[in-house]
Amino acid sequence: MVKKSYGLVLIMLLFVALFTNRSAAQDMPEKKLKKGRLIGVAATQAIGIGVTMYELSDIWYKDYPRTAFHFKSDMKVWHQVDKTGHAYTAYTLAGPMADMYSWAGLGRKSSAIYGTLCSYLFMTSIEVLDGQSEEWGFSYGDMLANTAGAALFLGQELGWEEQRVQLKFSYHNINYEPYYKANTDRLFGTSLTERMLKDYNAQTYWLSVSVHSFGVDWWPKWLNVAVGHGGEQMYGAYYNSWKDENGKYYDANHIPRLRQWYISPDINFAAINTGSGFVNALLDRLTIKLPAPTLEYRSNGKLKFHAIYF
Repeated sequence: MVKKSYGLVLIMLLFVALFTNRSAAQDMPEKKLKKGRLIGVAATQAIGIGVTMYELSDIWYKDYPRTAFHFKSDMKVWHQVDKTGHAYTAYTLAGPMADMYSWAGLGRKSSAIYGTLCSYLFMTSIEVLDGQSEEWGFSYGDMLANTAGAALFLGQELGWEEQRVQLKFSYHNINYEPYYKANTDRLFGTSLTERMLKDYNAQTYWLSVSVHSFGVDWWPKWLNVAVGHGGEQMYGAYYNSWKDENGKYYDANHIPRLRQWYISPDINFAAINTGSGFVNALLDRLTIKLPAPTLEYRSNGKLKFHAIYF
């Protein structure tokens, strides 16, 4: 399960925007290493990860019994949308963390390695907390997804020194019917922030590909092609059945749980020069898929065109 780790992402993005720019992200000789900055970056990331872990341990897990460390196999839950979310978070964190090391004077590849390791450490720490909670458990599937997201970032930095394929996220709000509402409120929360983090029916994760970067010179640099993955009509991790707080049983297993695949145009924010170092730094690491015309294919064999899909 992807938990409240996005606060750390926002902190890192703000730091990057304030103190770095696109030129800082280019390969920088090691001889320009600024030890004071490096210590500050390492301390900032350590404190950020530590505070986030404390918050999760004290707030997120406090309502669930603690147990001895244990493992859990959950590859079949939520049509793997949650796993894609783990990959996305690991990928999204690695970028700004790497940029912070670049600002401290490390070369691009060294920065990418350290940034990826810090992202991976953070995601692994969450799994360790899961492993001590009766509700969850240390998930092999989550760790596999974390590894994939971190590797996607690091592999491209080491091989191409650019992110030709980005993991992105989009969200569309769902108003559930009364029969499902009490259950979905319990599962996904009621606030916008909770729904964005927990509602796997409303999340879509994308691989956004820079066609121009793969040698198609006539293709606009700012225009990407994105392939998305999502799920629909999921009212429980495994099944569409549940019990309310009074023990009443609800059965909606007649409602098919659907997988969704999408293809859509996308914007390559890193190819846009606004003239502002602050804005450019934010755009470089922005992993949000903007609404656009989209073709959807569902696992029930149906095609659907969206004039605008969020």
